Amino acid sequence: MSQSSVINLPESIGKTDNFEFYSCSHGREILNSENFSPDIMNYLEGESKTIQEVIINYLEDYHAMLEVGCGHARNVGVSLRLGLKYYGIDFIENEIVTARRKLKEKKLSGHVKCLSVLDLNKATTPVPASLKTVCIFPFNVFGNIFEPVRILKIMHDLNYTMLISTYRQDADKDAVLSYYKACGLNHVKAMTVENGTMFVTKEGFRSIVYHSDYLYDIASQLGLVVDSFEFSKIGKLYYIR
Repeated sequence: MSQSSVINLPESIGKTDNFEFYSCSHGREILNSENFSPDIMNYLEGESKTIQEVIINYLEDYHAMLEVGCGHARNVGVSLRLGLKYYGIDFIENEIVTARRKLKEKKLSGHVKCLSVLDLNKATTPVPASLKTVCIFPFNVFGNIFEPVRILKIMHDLNYTMLISTYRQDADKDAVLSYYKACGLNHVKAMTVENGTMFVTKEGFRSIVYHSDYLYDIASQLGLVVDSFEFSKIGKLYYIR
């Protein structure tokens, strides 16, 4: 079955994109760990553990980790513990500045770059071509970008294995909604859209949890293989290669 490569968003959602959202104070609050509920903390702990387990069990001959939406280089510790060179990209300059400061102050080895994943290619990637690379999309970063097929094609062209962390479709939506509300976001709602469930706020934030069948289908159309692993009460990790 052929699937749309770009998610069609209802007009009622509005036109403000997530770049504008993450560039303002609301974007900083959604990344502030003080706003993380117990469910979200358990999700992030499970995400880290599951990423490590998949890399140890399936990707032992890899050399580097590229983190998309790296923020303040959140997963640099995971990367270095696994013996992988760390690279990160984020489209918000302030996050990259913070990440560089963190790497310098803690004397951690790593390289971060201000770059959107949609602009990632062989010329722009911070990862040397000689390094076998796993690319991670933590904390439903993948669901914040509305061109999933394009992303998979970019990863395929770069020959990067993907680990995509997201929420399960059968998870309690209140666990996610309550987290967004704790960040000071108003009129948060979950709505059904093409190929998934979208969380929408009055401030312009939008994030999709894609249906598993949709991700399996678009991956298979590119000749990619998908496995998935559930973790915590609400989490799911897709291993795509």
